[in-house]
Amino acid sequence: MQEWQRRRDRVLEQLAGYPVIRPDGGWSLLVDTAALGIDPAEASDRLLEHRVAATAMHGWGGDVAARHLRIVFSNEPVDRLALLRERFEAALGPPP
Repeated sequence: MQEWQRRRDRVLEQLAGYPVIRPDGGWSLLVDTAALGIDPAEASDRLLEHRVAATAMHGWGGDVAARHLRIVFSNEPVDRLALLRERFEAALGPPP
């Protein structure tokens, strides 16, 4: 469980400034890509081009969920998560 918290904390650090929902747990988080002006499915495609797998939440809970993209990091080494900001900025631009 401590390792999941380390991973969560690294992701939150890397995505500082992006509209994320801070998870209590330690295995995934949501990014409000609609707040960035990007459809979650498009954001998912862009991120995949930069080697980040993320799932658009269309159909997972109505209009609120449809704004979000889910990133699962439960099995990612902390060192690899250190590349997340660079890849996010390349795919989606810098945070607002």
